[in-house]
Amino acid sequence: MMLKTTFKKVIAAVAAAGLATLLIVMAPEVSVAQQSGPLDLNGSVGFTVRGYGVSGIEARQETLSAQAFANASFNLLGLRSGINLTYTTQQSRINQNINRLSFNTSWSWGTFAAGDVNPGYSRYGLRGINVRGGELSLNHGDFVFSMASGQNKRPNEFRPGETFNEPSFRRMVYAGKLGYGRENSSYFRLSGAYIRDQQSSIGFTDMVSPAENVHITTEGGIDLLEGRLNLQGELTASALTPDMRNPEIGSGGSSLFPSFLISEREGSFVDFAGELQMRLTLEAFRLQAQYERIQPGFESLGLSRILNDTERFALQPTFILMDNRLRVSVNTSLSRNNLLGQLFSTYYRYQAGTNLQYTVSERLTLAGAYSFMGNENRPGDEVSDPVRLQQKHITQMVMFSPTFNFERGELSHMVSYSGNLQFMSDRSDAVREGIRPDRDQTVSTNTLSYRLQFPSGFSINSSSIFLLSDGAGTSIRSYGANLGTGFRFFDERLNTNVSAGWSQNRLSVSTGAPTPDRITDQVNTTMSANYRLGDASTIRFQLRGLLNNNRAEGLSNYQELQGSLQFNYRF
Repeated sequence: MMLKTTFKKVIAAVAAAGLATLLIVMAPEVSVAQQSGPLDLNGSVGFTVRGYGVSGIEARQETLSAQAFANASFNLLGLRSGINLTYTTQQSRINQNINRLSFNTSWSWGTFAAGDVNPGYSRYGLRGINVRGGELSLNHGDFVFSMASGQNKRPNEFRPGETFNEPSFRRMVYAGKLGYGRENSSYFRLSGAYIRDQQSSIGFTDMVSPAENVHITTEGGIDLLEGRLNLQGELTASALTPDMRNPEIGSGGSSLFPSFLISEREGSFVDFAGELQMRLTLEAFRLQAQYERIQPGFESLGLSRILNDTERFALQPTFILMDNRLRVSVNTSLSRNNLLGQLFSTYYRYQAGTNLQYTVSERLTLAGAYSFMGNENRPGDEVSDPVRLQQKHITQMVMFSPTFNFERGELSHMVSYSGNLQFMSDRSDAVREGIRPDRDQTVSTNTLSYRLQFPSGFSINSSSIFLLSDGAGTSIRSYGANLGTGFRFFDERLNTNVSAGWSQNRLSVSTGAPTPDRITDQVNTTMSANYRLGDASTIRFQLRGLLNNNRAEGLSNYQELQGSLQFNYRF
């Protein structure tokens, strides 16, 4: 009953959105995209309505939700600018509101953006964080100049009683970049950023400390042998003060950064991160090599996250043979931590593999791969029981995939198979000496696909899959089949797709006593349609259903239904 009621709500919401769409479409069209004067204006407006219904389990999303968006851009005598607006009814008390406003303008040798910007100046310094402020980028010939500033974190006071409330200071970012040359040949770049928490932005709290960070990055590259050999490098030095409330050390600044940039306090430290790359390109041979090192403790407030105390070397040769019909690539890498020997153990990861692709004829293509990966934790000599702490796990994978294309009359056929065999073994000293049992596991996956294409545009797609996993007293068997079709109507203005699938998972556990298998069946269906209303408007509709049946006792069955309707109007 609950699912039927929710389904009615979904249909009502979709119908209301459809009525609004018709009113917009029937209104007189106004288009200035064809304007030939000094001002060209274009953009789009639209909305999306989503409905969701479920029975048997708790809802995983809101029953009804809507999102509206609008964007516009203009070109005035070569000066381009735009604005984007987005509003949604879905909000969360944990995440910040996603409604946002931004402005950007550009010309032949520069851009300026205000609002939410994402400056990416260096791999280890400033990348992947959102700054609410502005960014200016100038690119005139071989010269490059960029600067950005704004707020990275908003102030958030601690409020007792709110479990997920994490206090934070207002964090400001000031960054710049200067360079010469082009990154696909020879170039040099110098970038840096000053990031600081404002202590007065929130009241006193002992749950978070105000931090200060300065980092400087130098990077460059050079082309040799008429561009066939390219060398690149990047090095970042980062000075960080985790708590600006700590007293200063002496009257001078940091040993590596001038005192007018950052003051050295108790707990301040400086660390480095960098990489070297080499690329060789010949007619029948390619070679790439990389070395990366991130010092223990390295941290930059301009990154969302980084894994420090790591060193990695990678080598990838590629051979192109038989008039480009055969391509063989080899991948090898070795990485480790505990660079300064300060930990009780050292973690190693070594990988090796090869990929092969061979075009036998226009109809037949063969692909294959083999990979080997080892993860090992080696305790130091001072550890009291190194046998129990030592761990070594090996994973090997073999893949084979032929693809066959052929035509019979006006029909086009494609048949493909993919076989994957994976071995995971525990080769630790504790297993070898019988202290604990092994955890070996074997997984086999087989997929067969078939596609039939008619000259009218009608197509049929089908696939089947079988998975078998054995190891550690458990056995998993999965079966599945999918069938889908698509067709175009009204001179390809309406595209429709319908698909349905079935799968079964069977889990067997060996405990010494009779244990019934856990069997789960799932049936899923998807229907979608995309209709173009003239050259300016598009309507997209999608409906998905899921039926989950658990045969084991104590597990509930459930059904889910999701629907969405989207309208987009371009002007």
